[in-house]
Amino acid sequence: MSYHTSYPLFLSGSDDGTLHIFHAAISEDLMQDPVIVPVKILRAHQTAEDGFGALDACFHPVQPWAFSAGADGVIKLFS
Repeated sequence: MSYHTSYPLFLSGSDDGTLHIFHAAISEDLMQDPVIVPVKILRAHQTAEDGFGALDACFHPVQPWAFSAGADGVIKLFS
């Protein structure tokens, strides 16, 4: 799980090789629940023989770009 430092975005990589990007909105009223909206599902990596897919994912510090590394030996940039 990775959080963006400038934008209200976070992403999660999973063993099926996908990356899920979400937008989180938190209200000023603390009694209300946060709103988490799925933005994009990226089919990033092939699943390896041992069952692993996306091993790590992170955001660029300034731009809304996502990087991912997979068990298939590939590093990808999504802009």
